[in-house]
Amino acid sequence: MEPWLILAIIGAVLAISEIFTATFFLLPAGIAFLLGAALSPALSGWPVTFGVLSGLLGLTYILFYFAVWPRLRAKSGSETGAHGMVGKIATVTEAITLESGIGYVQLYGDSWRAISESAFAVGAKVQILATEGNKVIVGPPSP
Repeated sequence: MEPWLILAIIGAVLAISEIFTATFFLLPAGIAFLLGAALSPALSGWPVTFGVLSGLLGLTYILFYFAVWPRLRAKSGSETGAHGMVGKIATVTEAITLESGIGYVQLYGDSWRAISESAFAVGAKVQILATEGNKVIVGPPSP
């Protein structure tokens, strides 16, 4: 079997396998193998082909590291989970008293155990200041 055909098959399998991952880790390798397949007829033997392939792998991963992956991270900038709640306004569903400093708030349809140094009545709007495990620390909304 010709070297270009072997490299092309490996490159296609890697590029197609990227569909099943969310990391963009296999795609640069697939591109490098496909470029290696395109260049292999001009190269003399497997040792030279492996050397060029190694350089192409390094080049494509460097290109993805500096050009593709930072853009993907920037687009996914919305925080989720507990950290994404900080700064949001929640509604008190179980009063937070000065004695206990504990109550419940609701945000996004979920009920969260809330801790506060201030008292808040049911229905009051509070701002989530921080998260602590599965609890939120709340205070009065900032103006």
